[in-house]
Amino acid sequence: MQDTVKSIEKYSGKIAGQLAMFVKKYFGEMLTVSGLVIFFYNILDFSYRRVSTSVIAYYYKPSTLQLITIGIALLTVGIMIMRNKDKNYGK
Repeated sequence: MQDTVKSIEKYSGKIAGQLAMFVKKYFGEMLTVSGLVIFFYNILDFSYRRVSTSVIAYYYKPSTLQLITIGIALLTVGIMIMRNKDKNYGK
């Protein structure tokens, strides 16, 4: 029983290390993809409600605008991380 527990601890530490290396290697790409998903999901999820007599009938709720901003920020940071990584590895 103790051998099984020790082997599980050994492999779980190995898997956690591999996962940490994967996240470290592809962090910029993950930020970019998550930023794109958040941005496009919220940009295409507009609501229709006429609140005035203006010609524009579509508007974005304040929470949707905040999520669009977060998506753009994640996208920008991810691109900056990828560019910095390319510069560092190119030398």
